[in-house]
Amino acid sequence: FQIQAIPVGALVLKKNMRRLDRKGGKEEDRWLGPYVVTEVTKRGLYKLEKGGKELKQTFNRSVLKKYVTPE
Repeated sequence: FQIQAIPVGALVLKKNMRRLDRKGGKEEDRWLGPYVVTEVTKRGLYKLEKGGKELKQTFNRSVLKKYVTPE
């Protein structure tokens, strides 16, 4: 089972990790975004941006999923 790479420029959602360790976290959204993939590093980490502002942190593929635009 191979996880597919997400191409640069694709829209993705990021898993809300804060939700897991906060009291009352069940009411928070499971996924945040959408974000735009700006770069995939050699180590397979993803750089994201939202609203033209790049996030400082890089993210592993396991906490991202492709964003599907609602019809």
